[in-house]
Amino acid sequence: MKKIIPVSLVALAFLSSCGNTNTENNNADSVANNSPDSAAESVIVETLLDLKSEADIIKKYGSSAVTYDTIWGAEGFFTMGTMLKTDDVSHIEIMWTDSAKREGVISASLVSDADYFAPQLPAGKWKSRTGVFIGMSIEELEKLNGRPFVFSGFGWDYGGGVIRWENGTLQDKGIAIQLNEGVQSNALPEKEYLKCVGDVELMSSDTTARKIKPRVWSFSVAKVQD
Repeated sequence: MKKIIPVSLVALAFLSSCGNTNTENNNADSVANNSPDSAAESVIVETLLDLKSEADIIKKYGSSAVTYDTIWGAEGFFTMGTMLKTDDVSHIEIMWTDSAKREGVISASLVSDADYFAPQLPAGKWKSRTGVFIGMSIEELEKLNGRPFVFSGFGWDYGGGVIRWENGTLQDKGIAIQLNEGVQSNALPEKEYLKCVGDVELMSSDTTARKIKPRVWSFSVAKVQD
């Protein structure tokens, strides 16, 4: 079973999180250093938000890396968008304000190409400006945020989606994150596992949820509005 990024959840997250903020992310550098790639090799996903059209993406990354296809989301939601393949471990899904002309970036979503239940998620070379990368552990993400955050229970369309940053440093940064469940969930006693699935809210500091060892499976970035 491989889950897809819940596009509709991302849209809701951006509405609540994209606000004006001058807060500096004091934890980003220390946590981002855990990424397998050095800062010199990393590519920042937010740079795609400044490109005007699919033609700009093709010019920068080559036509062989770009396709225009269906982007699937939760509850059967879908839209057309541009897929950018830049390494062997993940791809980027870009949504447009004008899908016909493929102009005006709404968001760029980095999605792991590993199985949703994979015990390890290779980070690749892409990360967010805030320091988030694929495969980041829930403990690292909490450290980056500066405090525990709230995410949705696993096992359904919106499973693993971060709901609230609880006024942490990732709040109002224009980023929405989905955690994967991981194979460790199979080792949990059924009573404990059932506490972590379905339409429930979980704290990142919850000891039972941490036994599953969730990691960042995908994230989306959008422009922060003034």
